[in-house]
Amino acid sequence: HVWDTPVEALNDASADAVYTTLQGIEGVTVDLLDVKTTDVTPEKLKEVLSLAEPTANDFAVILTGEADSIKKLLASVKEAEGKFDQQVDLTKIESSDMIRIAKAYAKQRGYRSGDNVEGKLKNVLMAMESGNVDRLITNVDEAIARCDNREKADGVTNKKLLLAEDF
Repeated sequence: HVWDTPVEALNDASADAVYTTLQGIEGVTVDLLDVKTTDVTPEKLKEVLSLAEPTANDFAVILTGEADSIKKLLASVKEAEGKFDQQVDLTKIESSDMIRIAKAYAKQRGYRSGDNVEGKLKNVLMAMESGNVDRLITNVDEAIARCDNREKADGVTNKKLLLAEDF
């Protein structure tokens, strides 16, 4: 489970409030805390890292944002040294990877991809910035909604077959 919180809310929250939230979001334990690095304070990152210590709680922290802002934030927080050893630079992701992400997401939602969907996805990707997975997922969600409407209008139920025209 991921807790994705606005930076302003995170910066304004006390450590106790963050801890309480992490313990009981909708009755589940948070496994991952997504921290957008834009404008997060070094002091707040220190607090979050102390809450994420394996001896304290069982969740991980990921930092998202521009690579430069992440490097700057980590350089300003001594306690972060060695805590973030993996980096994914989505600006270097290939279109074939994005297509696999889109198709896997559709499959996870219970939809199959019909003929020419891959070609249509290539066209969709040309209209967006490289590595924008959020926008890609939004496109897939919109295509799924169009698929549902199309199948309903055709009197088909539960076929869940995405066609190129749905994108």
